[in-house]
Amino acid sequence: MTQPYKNIGKRINDFLKPKEYNLNRTAKINVSSDKVNWSLENKLNKDGGIDSELDVSHRFDRDTLSLKTSTKKAPKFEIKTKRFKSKFDLKASIQDPKLEINLSQKREKYALNVDTTYDWSNQNCDGEIAVSYSGIDRMLLGTKVKVQRSQKDQNTGVTDYNVGLQFNRNKDQTFAVTTENQLTKVKVGAEFQVRD
Repeated sequence: MTQPYKNIGKRINDFLKPKEYNLNRTAKINVSSDKVNWSLENKLNKDGGIDSELDVSHRFDRDTLSLKTSTKKAPKFEIKTKRFKSKFDLKASIQDPKLEINLSQKREKYALNVDTTYDWSNQNCDGEIAVSYSGIDRMLLGTKVKVQRSQKDQNTGVTDYNVGLQFNRNKDQTFAVTTENQLTKVKVGAEFQVRD
């Protein structure tokens, strides 16, 4: 009696040989459940080595913890919480050498988003605040301000600020005007849906 899976390891190694196949050569395993998910991805790189990435997440009642680690990057730990759901959503992550925190609040007529990053390798800190308001008939107004503190220069200042206006004529037509680079560049855009 033959054993079809006896040499499966050899067959997979032959399949991943770059001389014989010009493929992406990626193997990925996903395991999902209600509370715990994990995935493992292995890629054969150009040098013949294997780059691996492991992503694990665990959901609790109000929190989600996740850890992503790989052979190319430092591990990244992230937490998302709904403990303050009545006030805002909170997400924080840490990956050498950066700590990132995101606060967001969405209401019927306005949204607020605050992102901050601290880099302990050079002790720089920057933050970005974005606010949008949709209380005017079919109009959406928004602004974004970026602030940075540099340890090297020992000063804190606004590095970028922009505004945007969007007009929703109907469900199929949207027009927008936005600025970039401290209001020095203006972009105009339109979106039309012709068919479903």
